[in-house]
Amino acid sequence: MAENNILHKLKYHFMSPYEKYMKYGRKPWKLVIQVLKIFMVTAQVILFGTDRFASIAFMKNTKNAFENLFIQSYDGTTPFFVINKNTLINAIKYTNETYYNLMEIPIGKFRYAGFAENNPLPILICLKQYKYANGNMSRGIDQDAATTEDCIEMFSESFLRFKLQQNGFFDSVVSIHLKFSLSVVFWNGLKRHHVPECFEMQNNIVFDNSYHDGQLRVNLEMSEDILNCPDNYALLGEGNKVFQNLMIIFDILVIMICTLSILLCIRSLTKSIMLAEDIRFYNICSVLLGLGVVLAWIGMLRFFTYLKSFNILLIALRYAAPSLIRFMFCAIFIFTGFTLCGWIVMAPYHLKFQTFLSTAEGLFSLLNGDDIYATFLNMSPMNTSVWVFSKIYLYTFISLFIYIVLSTFINIVGDTYEKLKEWGPTRIEDFMRGCLTSEASNEGFAPTCRCIREYIMKESLETLSSRRLSVISASFE
Repeated sequence: MAENNILHKLKYHFMSPYEKYMKYGRKPWKLVIQVLKIFMVTAQVILFGTDRFASIAFMKNTKNAFENLFIQSYDGTTPFFVINKNTLINAIKYTNETYYNLMEIPIGKFRYAGFAENNPLPILICLKQYKYANGNMSRGIDQDAATTEDCIEMFSESFLRFKLQQNGFFDSVVSIHLKFSLSVVFWNGLKRHHVPECFEMQNNIVFDNSYHDGQLRVNLEMSEDILNCPDNYALLGEGNKVFQNLMIIFDILVIMICTLSILLCIRSLTKSIMLAEDIRFYNICSVLLGLGVVLAWIGMLRFFTYLKSFNILLIALRYAAPSLIRFMFCAIFIFTGFTLCGWIVMAPYHLKFQTFLSTAEGLFSLLNGDDIYATFLNMSPMNTSVWVFSKIYLYTFISLFIYIVLSTFINIVGDTYEKLKEWGPTRIEDFMRGCLTSEASNEGFAPTCRCIREYIMKESLETLSSRRLSVISASFE
C-alpha cells in the first residue's frame, strides 16, 4: 500500500498542469496567477518607466536651462572656463542680476524657494580655501590642515572686487560657490495619467580652482527635493480624475495578484510602501520593480520543466554552471590585468581609458565585438611608444578574449548540452512507467518495489545458475 502511495505521489508530482486538469479536474490556478502577474506587473513597469524617463529628462533639461540662464556666456562646452578676475566678477554679478529678475527673464515656470514670486532669499557666496600656516599669509599654506568654507550673503560689487583683487587671494582658494534655491513644477505634457510634481532645486554654481592652473572650471550642480504642490498647480478636468481612479484600481489589482505569489510577497509589500509616497524614490522603485519583473518572468521557467525539449536546456545551464564559474574566475584575473594595464598606460591619450571603470567598460565592449575600429582610430599619436604599445595591446586582448576565452565559454555550454541530449530516461521515470522488463521472458513487471526486487532476484539466480553450470562443465572437462 505504501509503495502504491509513493508511486501515485511521484506520478502526480511530475504531471503538467494540463494533465492534472484532464485527469483530476484540478484547475491550474498557479499558472493562471503567474500569467496574470506577468502581464499586470509588466504593464505597471512600463507605466512607471515612462514616468521615470520623463522625470529624468525633465531634470536634465531643467539643469541645462539653469546653466544657460545663470552662467554668463555659457556655450554648452564641458568644462567651461573663467581665466581672469574681471570675467569672474562679471559672471557673479550676472548670476545675481538674473536671479532677482527670475520672474521676467526665463520662459520656464520657475519660482523662488517655496514658490514665492517676490522677496527671494539672497544668493549665498561660499569660499572654500586652505588655511595659512599659523594664520599668517607670509608663512605659506598649511596643506595638512582641513579646508574651511565660509558663506555670506551676496555682497556688493565694490567689496567683491576688493576681495578678489587682493594679491595672493587665489593661491589658497580651492573653489567659489554660488548657492540658491528655485521651485519648479513638472507637468509632463499635461498627460491624463500624470499628476503634477513639484520640486525645489538646490543649485550650486562652482568655480573650481583646485588645480591652480590659472583657470576656474565652471559647473552647475543641482539636486532636488520633493515639495507638495500648491493648490493652483492641480490639474482640473473630469477626464483626468476618472483616469486617475482607474490607475489606482489597476495598482490595487496588481498588489492583490502579487500578494498571491509567495515568491514575490516581499517585493509587493515594498513596492506598495514606495508607491504610497507619490513615487518619490524613483531610483529605488525602479530597481525593485526591475527585479520584480525579472523574477516574475523567470518564475515561468518552472512550467517549462514539464516539457522535455525545454527542460534539457535548463538542465544544461545548471550542469554547465560549475564549469562556467571556475572558467570565469580565471578569466576575471586576466581581464583585470588587461584593464589595469590599459588604464595606466593609455589614460592620458585615449577617451575610453581615462578611468578604471571606463577602461573595463571599453574592454568589455571590445570583447563583444563592438566599436573595435573606432577604438583603434581614436588613439592619440602624441607619444609614439604608447601608440605602438596600444596597437599590440588591443590586438592581443581582442585575439585572446574573442578567439579563445569567449569561444571556450561557448563550447562549455555546447558540450554539456550535447552530452545531456544522449541521456535516456531516469530510473524514477522508468519506475513510473513500469518499463523494467525481463530480458529472458520479455514480460513486463508491475511498477512496484516488490516486483523490482523479484526482478533483481530472478536475474541474480539466473546469473548464479549459469555460473554453476560453467563450473560443473569445466570440472568434467
